[in-house]
Amino acid sequence: MTDIEKYKSVAVKIDCYQKAKPMAEEKYMSIGAFIRYLIDKEYDAHPDKPKLINGDDIKTVSKKKSVFKTKRKNKNVRAKRKKY
Repeated sequence: MTDIEKYKSVAVKIDCYQKAKPMAEEKYMSIGAFIRYLIDKEYDAHPDKPKLINGDDIKTVSKKKSVFKTKRKNKNVRAKRKKY
């Protein structure tokens, strides 16, 4: 099973894949390594873009504080229920 802390799946349209695959082979890279190379190259050109933690998306980054508070409250409720 793939480690979800290290990897995410991404869907790419076939026409895009068919364009990228020969370019990746020309650089002796796998398609995954080539996509990572392109993203790193673009990110370096624009360092002011937000960083995301694995598993986050743009919508959850702004709501992150409220998500943690909700989880914490739920854990306390569960802990109290276990004591009874």
